[in-house]
Amino acid sequence: MSKLIEFKQERANITAQIRAVMDEAETREMDCTKKDELKKLEDRFDALSASIDIEERQLERERKIGELAAKTAEAPAATPDEEKRKAAFLDYLRTANDTEYRAYTQTAATAAGNLVAPTEFVAQLIKTLDDSVFIRGKATKFQLSGAQTLGFPKETATMSDAEWT
Repeated sequence: MSKLIEFKQERANITAQIRAVMDEAETREMDCTKKDELKKLEDRFDALSASIDIEERQLERERKIGELAAKTAEAPAATPDEEKRKAAFLDYLRTANDTEYRAYTQTAATAAGNLVAPTEFVAQLIKTLDDSVFIRGKATKFQLSGAQTLGFPKETATMSDAEWT
């Protein structure tokens, strides 16, 4: 990563040097030494750009391998009860018969009882949504895990209150 930053900093310096040579050439015609200097700077810029591209591709490969390793390490084996709950949920989606599914979901209605979908189903649903709506590919998406609320601020005071809450 530090090599990539060094390459980008050097490329930025070379860009500034190229701009200085070109600005100098605006007032008068460029002589042979300046043309040679500009050619060398441009060649170095192209070489650095190629090195940066190679380094970025390698970092992307390493990131993908790290994600794959993290996914395989994170995925615990499903328990038989979880498998039954998933099968009951899919059966509920197909037949709308929720009697079996209710037994495998949360019981309290305030805790979203009977509405809990398996995590894999939700992830697959979001992935399908991402694939079908073109703007989702351009949007910034945040993965939240276990969030109770997003914490939106709101004003709860009314004009008739004597104090702000």
